[in-house]
Amino acid sequence: MEMTQLNLIEINKKIHGEPPENVRLYFLKKGNKKGKVSFTLFKTEITAVIGSALIKSIADQLDLFINKDVQYEPYSIETEIESVVEFFNDSKNVQNLPEILKLTSRDDLDFISFKKDKSIWGYIIYLENATHEIIYCARKYNIASLLRRGTINAVLHGAEGRFKEIEDDFISLDKDIDLLFYQSGKDQKGFILHKNNFERFFCLQDALKERVMSDKKQIEDRNLVKNVDQLIDTCKNDLRKLKKLYTIIQKTVLLEKIDITQIRKTMTDYNLKKVRIVDERMVVSRDNIWEVLSLLNDDYLKSYMTDLKYEAHSKTLHNP
Repeated sequence: MEMTQLNLIEINKKIHGEPPENVRLYFLKKGNKKGKVSFTLFKTEITAVIGSALIKSIADQLDLFINKDVQYEPYSIETEIESVVEFFNDSKNVQNLPEILKLTSRDDLDFISFKKDKSIWGYIIYLENATHEIIYCARKYNIASLLRRGTINAVLHGAEGRFKEIEDDFISLDKDIDLLFYQSGKDQKGFILHKNNFERFFCLQDALKERVMSDKKQIEDRNLVKNVDQLIDTCKNDLRKLKKLYTIIQKTVLLEKIDITQIRKTMTDYNLKKVRIVDERMVVSRDNIWEVLSLLNDDYLKSYMTDLKYEAHSKTLHNP
């Protein structure tokens, strides 16, 4: 099957009926080496019952999306549409993904120890079938889900509740998946099921900070913002703002078409009062950051059909 035709329905067919011994479970720890993000992968031993449960949890999650009759769109950091499943066709398109995939092939991984490893970043479910098709399911995770020995656990069987003391630490896994990644030989395709978690899992924020800082001059050269350092500082610790700023910097043609006269007119037409203009440039503050970003991104639009004015949060360029 061509990768362009591969979708969640086809992936679900590949999962059903797979034996539990084909499943592996890994935990991921995030670190920092010489100022760069690094990852350590830990292996586990799981029983056939847990393997079967993991396969079922993946299938159940895919069923939810399949039943919604979702649309598929190429991955873009700008897209914010819930009914869309975004995809990509190469692991290299995602920061840190190739490194993490490579770790799953190592034979010298240590077993996870929840007593020693407190900073669990996420986990990966690995499923490989007899024809060597591999499905990776990644989930951003929080070690707060680790339950401690000596607490009381309620185990429910139908309508009956049975209670027992926990004899060891254990961790509960979510039913959700943030990324499903398929690989068969050189063919690859990733499906993003929960975008915010996906972008946090692969540290998009760290990557965007570097790119924004390296491209800062593009904003400075347009001379539309008086305090560019404040603009970046206000955005860098908020992923939504940082993504918006990054997309603005990438739109060099758009930036070249915007001048302070147009910004003043838009502020008047849309009654925007938070932004001050000093020395013919916008002054950024934490209170007006969204107005500044929306002005730079040309988000204030007027309908030709109704003459109504809008602030558009997602746009597709149309050039007839």
